[in-house]
Amino acid sequence: MNSTHNLPTKIDSLRLTWTRKVHLRALFLGLFCLLFAPGFVCATRVERLEGEVDALRLQFEEIQQRINNDQSKMSEMILRADEEMAQLEELQRRANEMLTRNNVDLSLQLEAQTQEIATLRGSLEAQKMSVEKLQKEVQAVVSGLGNVGGAAVIKLPSDKEELFTFSNDAHAAGNWAEARAGLDEFSTKYPGDSRLDEVLYKLADACYQLGDYTATIGTVRSLLKNFSKSTKVNPGIWLMGEAAAAVGDCDTATVAFEALQGTTTHGKEAKQKLKLLKTQCR
Repeated sequence: MNSTHNLPTKIDSLRLTWTRKVHLRALFLGLFCLLFAPGFVCATRVERLEGEVDALRLQFEEIQQRINNDQSKMSEMILRADEEMAQLEELQRRANEMLTRNNVDLSLQLEAQTQEIATLRGSLEAQKMSVEKLQKEVQAVVSGLGNVGGAAVIKLPSDKEELFTFSNDAHAAGNWAEARAGLDEFSTKYPGDSRLDEVLYKLADACYQLGDYTATIGTVRSLLKNFSKSTKVNPGIWLMGEAAAAVGDCDTATVAFEALQGTTTHGKEAKQKLKLLKTQCR
């Protein structure tokens, strides 16, 4: 900005220097003509020199006019730049004021988020412990599975997804022993899998179909404890009620069927089961 304000002084200096050079040149040529050339030739050269000086003066005036125009444009640009700078400074001032006002709110939000993260971490730790406990419970429930009484050992796939597919296919085909073996293996090796609720339900169903009602009840209880919001809960409760009724556990069967009375999928059948239990469990 300072260099632009000093532009008129520089222009005056340039004009003075230019004029001095032209006058010195004319003086030199005039002296040369007087000393070394005839009068006519010298006069002719002086006239030519004066013409050149006039032409140079016109060129200089044009240049000066351009410089003046450029100076005016530069002044306008500087003025606009100053106005924009003032606007930016005002915006910065407002932003600083807003930041100062919001500092307290931001601190409170950060503290709340920190507490939420701590709570979430605690929940994850609790869930991890529940999964580990579930693994132990499932192992205890199906501890008798395998080569019992000389039965042939079922060969299971080692790959996780292949094991899951094998177990589901066996369950769908009614191969209950294979389904139970595969589902038990999957729940033991992969207790954190997102499909574990489905695995536990099908495992309970396989145990029920094989007549192992105690294992059925235990597996369903694990399902209810760890996946209370799963879509497999109501079908699992039905299996538990059926298994409990089969072994004469009237209390467990009654609780199970009463829990299903208000459901759309098992409500009607549950009421009928409760009527039968009243006669069976007198």
